[in-house]
Amino acid sequence: MIHSRYRLVALALSIGLIFHAEAQQPGPAQRVLGADDSIGKLAIVPKDGSVQWETKVTAIHDAWVLPNVNILCEQGSTHLFEAAPKKEVVWTIKG
Repeated sequence: MIHSRYRLVALALSIGLIFHAEAQQPGPAQRVLGADDSIGKLAIVPKDGSVQWETKVTAIHDAWVLPNVNILCEQGSTHLFEAAPKKEVVWTIKG
């Protein structure tokens, strides 16, 4: 069985770049924002394959890297939150 961290890295690298166009880094190096419901993680993986940022999630629906580099995440249809790079929750809405 593949360790969950390696599984997340493999998933993130396989789905390609999903950054918002305005949040992309200049130059050739890019990062990938990826999620895996089966292990309950959302992560940013840079080109070298390391995990730069990760957090636990449940039933993730969508996630975006915002122009201010925060992460906007929709879990299910009733929970929306924005998290800063140091994992502080900026705001959250639960329906």
